[in-house]
Amino acid sequence: MVKILFFIFNLGGGGAEKVLVQLVNALDPKKYDITVQTIFNVGANNDSLNPNIHRKWLFNRQFNGMKYLVRLFSPRLLHKLLVKEHYDCEIAYLEGIPTRVVSGCRDKSTKTFAWVHIQMVDKKKFFNTYRTLEEAHRIYQRFKKIAFVSEVAQSTFMEKTGWTELTSGIVHNTLDIDHIKTLSHEQVNIELDPNVINLCSVGRLTNQKGYVRLMNIFGDLVQKGVSNWHFYLLGKGELHDEIAQAVEERGLKNHVTLLGYDTNPYKYVSRMDWFVCSSYKEGYSTAVTESVIVGTPVVTTDCAGMKEILGDEAGIIVENTDDALKNALEHLLFSDKSLATTYKEKAINRSTIFSKEKTLKEFEDFIFN
Repeated sequence: MVKILFFIFNLGGGGAEKVLVQLVNALDPKKYDITVQTIFNVGANNDSLNPNIHRKWLFNRQFNGMKYLVRLFSPRLLHKLLVKEHYDCEIAYLEGIPTRVVSGCRDKSTKTFAWVHIQMVDKKKFFNTYRTLEEAHRIYQRFKKIAFVSEVAQSTFMEKTGWTELTSGIVHNTLDIDHIKTLSHEQVNIELDPNVINLCSVGRLTNQKGYVRLMNIFGDLVQKGVSNWHFYLLGKGELHDEIAQAVEERGLKNHVTLLGYDTNPYKYVSRMDWFVCSSYKEGYSTAVTESVIVGTPVVTTDCAGMKEILGDEAGIIVENTDDALKNALEHLLFSDKSLATTYKEKAINRSTIFSKEKTLKEFEDFIFN
């Protein structure tokens, strides 16, 4: 049996945390002895692990400033303090602190891997848990391989760092498609108006997701008289109050509903005409992938992974600017529901590429070859 450690910051409601849980739950317990270790014992996915998964953490409560604290210690000392057991494989399943910790492993019999889930835009911000860029380079060189969740995430990382000597590959996220489809049939506690175009989005309420700009775009469309729509936003985060304020100031109270966080967003997404992704950057969007799985077409800004997820048929990808997104939404909202119906059929056909068996094989081939 192969003993594997997955190290991540916490098990919050983000995409990386969600796909980690689905990955480890899907791995064969007869082949793998799996431990998930976090810095903080918090998060919406904290209770979603199968009983066979070992769980470890450092702190029961989360606090700010951890990225500054870890800079005071070398990766080797961090690893010695935090990772007490021997593992055949150690996987830093997120950038930043997990990568710094796992890089400190000095056991030559242990294979170490790092995962990159996002598209690098700001190099300084990406490497903010390292003392210098040179230190970050040395840390990434210590891993056997670097896994990227999309082709664009990989190419952007290599272009901006120039670290082309690193051994890397693409490992797409593992999702439990059957479970997602089952949950998508649960009842919802809202009444959708069949006479308007219903849109939604699911994500953390952070600047990266672009929800404030989306509210401003919706405000402009209402001012132009485009009113045959309703938008539902699922998620929580530090920008909740700012988004709510934008809804109020732009006169969107009759058009936008903030639903908060729900452990089952699929029951809402599956009933929508369109899913909207307004992100400034992504790595390989879990929410967009899940939308396609439940048969809801997507209109999205051009971020890493979107072409791999949507292909040419499951949605509309536009330039990552406010004007391009506004024009696309205006086109959709001036169209009748037949356009959504056409794209919905294409999304259902596209969903077959996300099989759990395929992505598990990608993971195992990456680790063991």
